[in-house]
Amino acid sequence: MILLALDTSTDHLSVALLQDGRVLAEQAGTGDRNHAMTLMAAIRDVLDRAGLSLTHVDAFACTTGPGSYTGIRIGLATVKGMAFPHRRPACGVSSLETLAFAHRPGRPGQPILAVIEARNGRVYAAAWLDGTDGLGPVLLPPANESPDGLADRLSEILSRMAPPDGPLVLCGLYGPSLADRIRERLVWPSEPSSAPGPVPGCRPGVLPLPPTAPSAAVCGLLAHVRFRDLPAADRPVLFPPDALSALYLASTQPRRREPSPDVSLRSFREGDLQALAELERRCFAIPWSREALAATFLHGDGRATVAVSETGAVLGYIGVRPLPDALEILNLAVAPEVRRTGIARRLLAGADAEAATLGRPTVLLEVRDGNLPARQLYRSAGFLETGRRRRYYADTGEDAILMQKTPAFPPNAQGGDRAQGGCH
Repeated sequence: MILLALDTSTDHLSVALLQDGRVLAEQAGTGDRNHAMTLMAAIRDVLDRAGLSLTHVDAFACTTGPGSYTGIRIGLATVKGMAFPHRRPACGVSSLETLAFAHRPGRPGQPILAVIEARNGRVYAAAWLDGTDGLGPVLLPPANESPDGLADRLSEILSRMAPPDGPLVLCGLYGPSLADRIRERLVWPSEPSSAPGPVPGCRPGVLPLPPTAPSAAVCGLLAHVRFRDLPAADRPVLFPPDALSALYLASTQPRRREPSPDVSLRSFREGDLQALAELERRCFAIPWSREALAATFLHGDGRATVAVSETGAVLGYIGVRPLPDALEILNLAVAPEVRRTGIARRLLAGADAEAATLGRPTVLLEVRDGNLPARQLYRSAGFLETGRRRRYYADTGEDAILMQKTPAFPPNAQGGDRAQGGCH
């Protein structure tokens, strides 16, 4: 399979041509964010060096962010423009994932933190545990954080795990002070803890690698891995160019996000049925009825968590169902007036914790093809698009996009013996 991959997510433009996971030609350099003027010339150059043309390319890939708003759009538009006429599949890969994969320490269980500097002293960041044949579970899904906030979030996550065998690997594009600030604040205990919040303990090492930009060659290799086990006829169906979307973690609007309301999460109760039915009606074209909610979460094997205000008003909920080897998200709804305040992310984080408690290694969900805000939310929370069901939704004929995530589990929370029971 011949695959053409692009990275335009930062100042450092790169293009790579691969055959069956092996790089045939590559061009990289700084374009001073003038990618619109230099990208097509770089594509022609790598094709010419390989003695090929666009008609020989079987698949395309590009980084989808986070990074430069304009750069990401240029890359996406270019890939779509090349893939559509030739009816080729197109795969999007997070720029942070390419960084982490390129700098794997080769020691399963060792944490890797990939960062790209953002504006206003903040960083785009995501973290993984290293795996045997690639990246392992996601520790921290892509986020826009201050350096101190990033260190505190990592401390809270790592405090629930056994100390890793090796320092935290720091890679990506970052300034000289970031490693010191993370090293000063990042802590985890010598033993896993179930207590909420960061737990004071030992100060782990931080191994900062030389600053490196995302690579089109690594993007192409990750895309090749996702394509290689699929029949050639299925690739355009599962990875259509129109499904490519950007992973933006910074608002393009001048206004700031509204402050999060004072919200707490608790388990679903029978008295919440009417409120959930009303929330469904406000959020979905085909809402679940009160009877369907009761059958699933009161009398069935479904579980639900609700987000409530100080006054007890239900502002959102997430419904899940344990499967033999996964946790399926059935519904996620947040009242329109309090969206973009972090409620959905808190509910999704609760689903990760539920999966850990039940010993389920994977979290699954389905989302409408046209629901771009929801797809963006799930991708930013660490979910990957793994396939689609054609014309799944009867009301519009839309496809269902299949997504999944492998959260990082504390080692003392992987017993499946607590998976029994129904609604909690």
